[in-house]
Amino acid sequence: TTAPRVLFVGGSGKSGSTLLGSLLGRRSGLFNGGEMNLFWGKWLDPGERCGCGTRLDECPFWSAVVAEVGAAGVEPQRMAELAARLDHTRRLGRVLSRRLSGTVSGEWAELAAGTGALYRAAFRHSGASWLVDLSKIPTHLLLLRELRDAELRILHLIRDGRAVAYSWERKRRRAKAGGSEGDGMYRHPSVAADMGIWLVQNFAIDSIARHVDHSTRLKYETLTAAPGDELSAALRRIGMAAAEASDADGTSEAWDHAVGGNDRVRFAPAGTAITPDEAWRRELSPWQIRLW
Repeated sequence: TTAPRVLFVGGSGKSGSTLLGSLLGRRSGLFNGGEMNLFWGKWLDPGERCGCGTRLDECPFWSAVVAEVGAAGVEPQRMAELAARLDHTRRLGRVLSRRLSGTVSGEWAELAAGTGALYRAAFRHSGASWLVDLSKIPTHLLLLRELRDAELRILHLIRDGRAVAYSWERKRRRAKAGGSEGDGMYRHPSVAADMGIWLVQNFAIDSIARHVDHSTRLKYETLTAAPGDELSAALRRIGMAAAEASDADGTSEAWDHAVGGNDRVRFAPAGTAITPDEAWRRELSPWQIRLW
């Protein structure tokens, strides 16, 4: 059995993790798996595409991974059901408090076992030194800590909370206008909820990361200002200096096998320049910038 080595990207939604995953995936020895906490639900969705451009359930890489995991008795439908109920920020309090009922505790262990099988298979088939996981949410980080054979390192990606709230608000406006909700993430009722979730997720990731030997923070704003230098410095801080940069750090070329994420970033044309998304600074009023 291959023990996985996982580089986990933590933080809140709308923080730029798809871009970070693209940059990481172009470095030596790193395989970008994308938002692996959502893998089973997306595997069962016939409309879902892999980062390579094919339907996810027809992707040769992930088909081989699922076949191996299935042979070990892991059922995609069951894993999708467990992940949807347990691996979510709304379950964080109960998971952290350890006040789980016997049923939930047993299901959590079942989900951890299936997650471990998925990561071991993906890591082995990738042939990489590290599997990059963009799941971000703290419950999934807790799941990974259950994998006793895994080596875990953490990049905590932090974006200005006002930018995150603005991104969610823009998504709500599109939905109200009849536009597509895109990635299916729309569920926050207000800016106050956006900011509350941003705070909880980042605080929880930071708290958990304190108990992991190799972890560091990385700001979205500094990453987009100098992608190559900032990412190299962050990797050095967690003992991964061997992950050498490609010669394309200033552009976005995200063709890989990443699951989920922002499609505009995942499928950006080759050579797209990386620039910080700061529309919130231009479009929010001065009082909103102060209050948010």
